[in-house]
Amino acid sequence: MKVMEPEDYKKDIIVETYPDLIVTTPSEWKYSRGKGVYKTKGRVSKLYPEVTRGDEVIVAGIQIELNPLYHLLLHNSTVGISYQFVKDNVSTKTGFFSTLILANPFLEIAREKITRYIE
Repeated sequence: MKVMEPEDYKKDIIVETYPDLIVTTPSEWKYSRGKGVYKTKGRVSKLYPEVTRGDEVIVAGIQIELNPLYHLLLHNSTVGISYQFVKDNVSTKTGFFSTLILANPFLEIAREKITRYIE
């Protein structure tokens, strides 16, 4: 593994797995001759970023002081799949009935950095 930016990076690289990523498939309407129109059950399945041994992977994130890199975006150049670990917007309640919604500034910085290395 190699760190592209910052160039003078001399610390250990920590690799983390993501066993808790879950994707839900919503229920949908279907038709069959025997049942007529019916609604299917929604499903829940685990999702892992599309990475296998030998793939060229680019990860962009932020590093705060001595903590490890907080990953925000992952791009697998071998298969051409990108994965986003955080939401586009950050929201917080500002009263009983109002919410403040802000664009995630760290995600924009990570997108700028990762586009330099994606061909």
